[in-house]
Amino acid sequence: MLYGSNEEYKSLNQCAIEVNNTYKQSISKQGIDQRFNTQSVRFIKSLFEEQLKNQITSQISSELLNMFNRMLVKDSTKFDIHEQHKAKYPGSGGSASKAGMCIQLEFDLKNGAVSDLTICPSTRQDSTDAKETKDKIEKDDLIIRDLGYFALDVFEHIEKCEAFFLSRLEPRVLIYQKENGNFTHLSYSELYEHMKELKQSTIEINAFIGEKKKMPVRLIVRLLPEDAYNQRMRRINKLNQKKSRKTSDKYKEYARFSFYITNIPFEKISATQIIDLYRLRWQIELVFKIWKSIFKLEKIGKMKLNRLLSLLYVKLLWILINWEIVVNLKSVFHSVFQKTLSIYKSFQTIKDNFEKFRKELKENKIRGENLIIWMIEILSEKHWLEKRKNRIGYEKIVLMYL
Repeated sequence: MLYGSNEEYKSLNQCAIEVNNTYKQSISKQGIDQRFNTQSVRFIKSLFEEQLKNQITSQISSELLNMFNRMLVKDSTKFDIHEQHKAKYPGSGGSASKAGMCIQLEFDLKNGAVSDLTICPSTRQDSTDAKETKDKIEKDDLIIRDLGYFALDVFEHIEKCEAFFLSRLEPRVLIYQKENGNFTHLSYSELYEHMKELKQSTIEINAFIGEKKKMPVRLIVRLLPEDAYNQRMRRINKLNQKKSRKTSDKYKEYARFSFYITNIPFEKISATQIIDLYRLRWQIELVFKIWKSIFKLEKIGKMKLNRLLSLLYVKLLWILINWEIVVNLKSVFHSVFQKTLSIYKSFQTIKDNFEKFRKELKENKIRGENLIIWMIEILSEKHWLEKRKNRIGYEKIVLMYL
């Protein structure tokens, strides 16, 4: 009906023909359509949740990782669906569809396990998700978040849980310093002149954020190189032109920096290490790239909701199983070969060979364990991660602090 390697969903009539050709069973397209119901959604979702709960993980051990219980990164991806589903899955409208879905993904960098994978309407904001899932935080967790999840209330909750946060600073949030018992705004222009004069690219400030809360944080400031600053300004000016507004002088001053906030004690991790640690976030962006470019997750045509959800959970289940295989092999290969397995290349090969796997498993030519052996053999050849200029990989950051 739907296979992990497919870039497009098959029509009900195509499915009926394939069932007849493959299993010698005659069924009409109406008969197949009837089998996509609430029970099928519940069954496939239960398989997906069972796989999510029973993942086998393998850790890369280092001093950097071992100081935390879990290292959780989270992001979301949104895609349009047919507007017939706008009542349950409303979209943003405008030039986009009136109906849309959002997938929230969170995984633990320490052991590779997916800790949350939720389907929700595309109108649900990331900041809302941060607030509604905060009760899942455990003691000594490190929560690494992008700007979309920024919420001061959540950071306060993380501290109450005796856990840690690391985030970029939302531009609209005010920064204060305390002098002689009085709070004063941090001047971006003075900060820029100070760092330029001392030729410092990174400094740390004991700061307070939020006009009302005045929450104490470690503020790590990185001064952008001039070309990076100009690139950022070109991007924001282009965006503001589309919206018929002018870039403010205050933002021009702010844009010279990258600001990071955390409550991790200085004795545990230095300011430079904080920036390295935040770079690990790009791993989750790689996951979404794989989902979209290899598995075509967002390619969904017009169909009834129960069929859509059934097919989506099947595809997510297939992705999750492959994710577990590749992440664990990545850890083993790193230990044995001292090389880094490319997740992207590995998923591409598994996807390209899916029909072979399915056929050979169905005909009992190979057993499951032999299939894993085949994967080990093929992935250990020509599937290594290539070094990229100006990019520090996950393992390199981790191994810095062995």
